[in-house]
Amino acid sequence: MSDAANGAGNLAPGLSSVKYKTILPDGKTSGYKQNEKVEFTIPAEVGYFDGKQSYVNIVVRNTTTSNASAYPSSFPAHVGGHALFNRVQLQDMKGFELENIEQYNLYTGMLNSYCNNSDTYESISKVEGIAAHNPRAHNMTVNDEKINYFNPPVSGNVTANVAAGGDVAVANTFCLPLNLGLFSAFAKEHMAYPNLDVGGSRVTLYLEQAKNALQSLAHNFLVDSGIAGDSGNTVVRDSATSINDQLQGSWAAGAFTTDVGANLKKTNGEAWDFGRVGYRIGMEVTDAGGVDRGTITGMTVNGAGQLVIQTGGMGGVSGGGQCRAVPPTFSYEIDKIELKLLETVPDGNTVGQIRRALTNGINYQTTQLTKISTPAQLVNPVVDIPSAISRGLSIMVAPVQTEKIGLDGAQNSLLYPQMDSYYTGNTNEVSYQWQVRNILIPNRQLDLSISTEPTTQNDIPTFYNAQVMALRPMREIRALGNSNEDSEITNPFFIPILLSPVGSSFELVDTDPQLRIENSAVSAPTDILAKLMFVYINHTRRLVANDGGVEVSI
Repeated sequence: MSDAANGAGNLAPGLSSVKYKTILPDGKTSGYKQNEKVEFTIPAEVGYFDGKQSYVNIVVRNTTTSNASAYPSSFPAHVGGHALFNRVQLQDMKGFELENIEQYNLYTGMLNSYCNNSDTYESISKVEGIAAHNPRAHNMTVNDEKINYFNPPVSGNVTANVAAGGDVAVANTFCLPLNLGLFSAFAKEHMAYPNLDVGGSRVTLYLEQAKNALQSLAHNFLVDSGIAGDSGNTVVRDSATSINDQLQGSWAAGAFTTDVGANLKKTNGEAWDFGRVGYRIGMEVTDAGGVDRGTITGMTVNGAGQLVIQTGGMGGVSGGGQCRAVPPTFSYEIDKIELKLLETVPDGNTVGQIRRALTNGINYQTTQLTKISTPAQLVNPVVDIPSAISRGLSIMVAPVQTEKIGLDGAQNSLLYPQMDSYYTGNTNEVSYQWQVRNILIPNRQLDLSISTEPTTQNDIPTFYNAQVMALRPMREIRALGNSNEDSEITNPFFIPILLSPVGSSFELVDTDPQLRIENSAVSAPTDILAKLMFVYINHTRRLVANDGGVEVSI
């Protein structure tokens, strides 16, 4: 390909050519599965590249099945394809670590959730698989093409009264930029990565367990809301239920009947169709008791607008009038993966400027994770922030309930941390205050509630403002929640603090930052769940590269 084809006629000052370079992984180029690692070696011959416009090109096949059918599932809506990466590491060719972001998918999910406007998901879902602010059922529906990229919808309609298809999964391609500071992912930076000056680099992607990377999709039925609309008719709305949750209805002779609103029509004229059903012919289902199991053999609609699910093997039902999908063993396989680098070849003068800058050192933002355990039923835990990182910009603490790690859907605390009260039947909510150098921040304890705003205080807005400030050194926040939801806190939950103004960093050694938490469930201590506190310390590093080698300092 000629330079002109690569945009040489419209190059920025200081560049002699720009072109994409494909880096294949070391070893095999396909067949990767959970818990494996993918390593890319970037030779020094690729002297400089634009990390911000480089990406991992990956073809993923969802191999999750239920009996003879594909099981409808996808990546969590707020994480997208990044859910595949548990950890991302950047080193020079000698193994010296330049950057290492652990639980990369959780951190990236928080950035995606808070730092995107809702109207951007239509486009970025096609590239990265990021479709919403959170992975709750209404954002994971089978008839939403932004999120259902692995399982074609069931075909058929009410008139034909027959359901077919959707039982075979398809592979999908994602283009995933790497959220690394040296790749200009943070702080509105945009610089060339000096691969030549560090002597070549190695990028290692550690693949996540499938039960964390994937989650069930949801039915999306129609219901009459009972609320009068502009025309005097009641409003018909969507009603999402994850396919791993129970549908209410009745069993008779091995068939399950449930209300789905098949005789309703939305205000915009949209009618019900079989594409709103998450079940597939050939899937295995069970009842509330979980003892009897049967395979779906057909689906029809009766005269009352109800869905009738015929099964084989569900003649005797032990658990009453419920139906749900039998939980699968999630799995995926990567059919193709490559690193696409936008190689930028600078002219001679620019190379000299880059090398002089590297001799003095270039700054970049990144984060480091520490996990701190807090036991169950402890009313007033104190999280001591470690000072292994000598300086910091801000701290983000995400409480991950250990018993919820690996659960399906929005119940998985590893990628969607929430307060304890988010979980059904749990009442425990959180108040917090930071102590830094014997100063309490804010000057009074903030009381947080997932569903209500305290009437006498302004704690939720104050908390939101603290989140904005804590993320500011890394990204600009664009969304703190979803106005269409009935909860105050719907994005992934983290407790924030900004340590210093943007442009400077705070000395952590001997300052003993502490996060003081008060749990509300004093009278019901079993609601206070054991947690791993995922402590992300956002900070600035300096990279120096010269004849003496490579050095990184904080």
